Amino acid sequence: MVESILKRCVLARHHQIGRKRGSRALVIFCSALLLGVGLCGARVTLPGLQFWSRAAPSGNPPAENAVIRQVSIDKKGVITYIKGDGIYVYGRVGGVQRLVKVGDEAPRTGGRFAQFLDVASTTVDTELGEDLRLALRARIDGRVSEGLFLFSENQGISAVALPGDIAPNTGGGAFSQFSGQLLISPRGTIVFKAAVVGGQASEGIFFAFRQLLSNEERIDSLAVQGDPAPETGGGAYAGFVDYALTQRLLAIPIFPFVVTVDVFAYIANVEGGRVSQGLYLSPFIFVPGSPPLFELAPQLLAFPGGKVPGVGRDTTYTEFKSVVLTSPSDLLTINEVVFHAAVTKSSTGEVLEGIFQTAFLGPFPTSSPRVLQGQQAPVPGGRYHFVSFERMAANNSEQLTFVARLVGGGPSEGLFQVTLGPLQVVSATLVTGQAVPGVDGSVYADLGPIAINDDGFVVLQAALSGGDKTEAVFRILAKQARMIDSVP
Repeated sequence: MVESILKRCVLARHHQIGRKRGSRALVIFCSALLLGVGLCGARVTLPGLQFWSRAAPSGNPPAENAVIRQVSIDKKGVITYIKGDGIYVYGRVGGVQRLVKVGDEAPRTGGRFAQFLDVASTTVDTELGEDLRLALRARIDGRVSEGLFLFSENQGISAVALPGDIAPNTGGGAFSQFSGQLLISPRGTIVFKAAVVGGQASEGIFFAFRQLLSNEERIDSLAVQGDPAPETGGGAYAGFVDYALTQRLLAIPIFPFVVTVDVFAYIANVEGGRVSQGLYLSPFIFVPGSPPLFELAPQLLAFPGGKVPGVGRDTTYTEFKSVVLTSPSDLLTINEVVFHAAVTKSSTGEVLEGIFQTAFLGPFPTSSPRVLQGQQAPVPGGRYHFVSFERMAANNSEQLTFVARLVGGGPSEGLFQVTLGPLQVVSATLVTGQAVPGVDGSVYADLGPIAINDDGFVVLQAALSGGDKTEAVFRILAKQARMIDSVP
């Protein structure tokens, strides 16, 4: 039965015209089979179900003049960050090490790295052992001005995408510029946003993956400008705000391979339909040595004007700002989509913002708020309240860490954590003005990019004041911060 359904899904992918999706019935059936059939009481089960935690995303950009520009942490606790002249790593043998530096040769560009803009890391288990891989975006002094690259401890540096490369499913377009946040999964799938010229689309979200048997690097599109936006009454994608990635493996004994499910969430602006924006969930199914086997039709999770569960009957979503995606290994919850959104109360016209969660029990979504503007922040010594939310990162252990602005006459900003499970517990990790441990006279002045792994280790970039350090990278566990590198 499973083999028959997989064959039907392969045909659905291979017989798509342009970027048209498969039928709704097939989508629901395949989703239930591959992503939750055993969990929903069906007769068919998937023995040997395995869950692979994802590498944490690398947060939002810091201030333009920051020397430490980005941070990432993977499932092994290896921390990667950009500092000045290179990309550094902490957690391997030998303490802090520089892996790639300004001036190194940039493959396929005829030039050299001039500045590093973004990095995301993961440790991949291979036949030869562990391989630390970095997805990085850099400015180039060469034939092109920028590019996306993959660093592998085992295989060196290779170019993933450069301006002028063909942009798939854009009607003959080519990449012209890269933006947005880099993501990388535990199997090495890289997600990025790019501007496109010369085709029928101006922008898209794309992903690069290395085929497991052939080791060939391929690029496909997740969504491109001009594609039909499902469930919007005839609308089309007009642009993309944010996106997220998680991954899980399904070990099916009747097959000689492991099926990989890359699950994406993204926020798209929409034109020509009944809504202006949509939050989507979109799974892709892979087998080793092939392109994506098939793509399940994107599911619209929320849209402006949609009701906000748990906040009040007169409250609707207004705008979606950012999204993260997790895949808890509790055998019950398939995926959790966490998003930052603005909402409006129709009775008063009041506009608020908050962090919300949609959890999938099998294929069935349930939504709830996690943290809301105006809610009291758990900071000792006063009555402080959340006024806005700036960045967030989640892990597969149902922990969400986020940076929030505060009002109340005390600290202006703080790093907080909230549970994503049934018990909603919010706790403070640190706040601005708080003394930096181990550094005389220094206090936290501004909180930058964050990331978290499944063991609960948080990595944070922060600006400091009052001492001899201006910036630092911290590793935090259970509210205990350890400085691992700094800038005088």
